[in-house]
Amino acid sequence: MAAVVAVAGWALVTMAGRSTQQAWTEANVEQARDVKLTWRETTVVDTPRQEKGATVNSWMTVAGVPAGLAVDIVGAQHGWTWSDGNTVVSDGLGYPVGMRWVREAFRLPLEKSDAETVAWEAAKQKEQDEKRKSASPLGRRPKGEEPTVLATAKVAASVGAKLRSTAPNLTVKAHVRVVRPAEWLDVPLIAGARSASGGRGVRVVDVAEREGRGAVIQIVDTRPQPWDYLSEYNLGRWRRPAYYGIDREAGRLLTINGDTSSSVWVGGVELQARSFELTGPRVIRDGKWTVTDPQWRQRTRLVLLRWDEVARVTREARTEAMVVAK
Repeated sequence: MAAVVAVAGWALVTMAGRSTQQAWTEANVEQARDVKLTWRETTVVDTPRQEKGATVNSWMTVAGVPAGLAVDIVGAQHGWTWSDGNTVVSDGLGYPVGMRWVREAFRLPLEKSDAETVAWEAAKQKEQDEKRKSASPLGRRPKGEEPTVLATAKVAASVGAKLRSTAPNLTVKAHVRVVRPAEWLDVPLIAGARSASGGRGVRVVDVAEREGRGAVIQIVDTRPQPWDYLSEYNLGRWRRPAYYGIDREAGRLLTINGDTSSSVWVGGVELQARSFELTGPRVIRDGKWTVTDPQWRQRTRLVLLRWDEVARVTREARTEAMVVAK
């Protein structure tokens, strides 16, 4: 089988949109010696609004991560080799899928699935996949409870068509970071609440409940200058710290959707207003979302989670003769 060609250097995108080549040097390899990636499924999806291209997504499960740690991916590379020896390589991005490691970071047990909600979400996902004209090589997409990472890359239309019609061997090469999650800031969902640590701070400006959905939270985030993707990468935090809603009593993790305003600088400190919606606990009943706990906000706290690098290694996941499911 022809060798898959590796490309030196991986693109890291800064907050300002600049693209630089960052050399990848493995570090503390011994602490990540048991980390392994196993291929489970690859899909080829027509790129919306770009008829000349396609997106390739490969799901991989992760094993061998030391207790109390998690994994992240800086970059990933797909390599396809056909029976005639022809090889195509495409660089791309990668990231963890799902909330498993976030739940473990907060020492929260895995939530039990609600059958009606799971069935409804599966039907919606199937409908979305059909609209996007996905073609999936034969494989098994990881289940929600499995530690999973996703590698994604853009390819030309000709490559996407060839992947759909033939059966190449696949190698996904990933730059993996082993990280230790650390809680940074912690405040209740109460207007006026504030917290500060390590030069960073947060103040809750307003909390407005939305009946049947959740609550809109407005905060002011303060950070010392300079603070961008490169400085966080140098600190060992490629994945930016993120806020989560945590109800420790109920063992519940709430995700956040929102936006960020432009920032201002005052005395060398960046102040940035942020507004986002914290979705309350809910399930599907008769085709509609229904809140399951009216008192959820009183127990929920806003927590900032960061990921501190412990080790970095390069890992590969392989499969032979992929078969496209029609």
